[in-house]
Amino acid sequence: MVEDELRSELRGAGLDPSAEFKARMDQEFDDALAGRRVLGVTAPSPGTPRRAGWMWPVIGAAAACIALAVAVTVGNDPDVVAPATTDVTPEPTNQPTTVPVPDALMEVLNGSLFGMRIGDIVDVTETIARIDALDFGPHTYDSGWYRVPDDPSIDSCYDDQEYRGVMWGDVLIIFNGSDSSAEVMRWAVGDHASMDEVFFLGEEVPTPDRSNDIVSVEGIRVGSDAGALQPPEFDVPIDSGDGRLVFGVTDIGPQDGSLPQPFVKVYASGEQVSGILADTGRC
Repeated sequence: MVEDELRSELRGAGLDPSAEFKARMDQEFDDALAGRRVLGVTAPSPGTPRRAGWMWPVIGAAAACIALAVAVTVGNDPDVVAPATTDVTPEPTNQPTTVPVPDALMEVLNGSLFGMRIGDIVDVTETIARIDALDFGPHTYDSGWYRVPDDPSIDSCYDDQEYRGVMWGDVLIIFNGSDSSAEVMRWAVGDHASMDEVFFLGEEVPTPDRSNDIVSVEGIRVGSDAGALQPPEFDVPIDSGDGRLVFGVTDIGPQDGSLPQPFVKVYASGEQVSGILADTGRC
């Protein structure tokens, strides 16, 4: 039956085999039929004679018809062994999460750290994750949210509110609000013990375990020359009487006299900068 179908397809292609052709093609039909049953090409036996050149065009046409017949009948013939198929699911590509790093990690003259100006409203969870991804690694201290009690001895502009202090080595940021919306109320870089305002309403921060050596766009860093901090950018330094000088930058906030009035202070011990602090100036 299959041989008859193949011969009919040959005739349909304009190839009507003669008796001589049939005699010469018997082996080709046998090979083709055997190959059809396994959906492959049977390797010729070592004794198979080399075909004459005139036969190749005819054999090619026959092979094309055989391939067509295999494609049409493969789904219906129980003798056909269908090739195994394997569903290949592409491996998921793990795209690295990239966190944009600000062009300037710190700008002293406008009270900016990690792209946030003092007084900005931020998402604290996102901000911590963004800073954690920077080169100096994840945060080293987190106070969690705490509420300053409503105490008459504490200035009313601070009490009965939620605060959270987070540190990355010698970097401290204090947030005021909630995880999803909080004010960047204060930040400090450097030797916290040398700064008056680094502690916050009784919440002592631990001693930094490392220095991150952050350099501002102005070239100011912990350990830089304090003598370079001169007016007009900085106020005339105040001598604290214990070997410290405090340089102020008071013109980073609104100039209409309203509160808050953000400010920056640069602390120096001897001739070197020891710490930098920015604050909203509330109270």
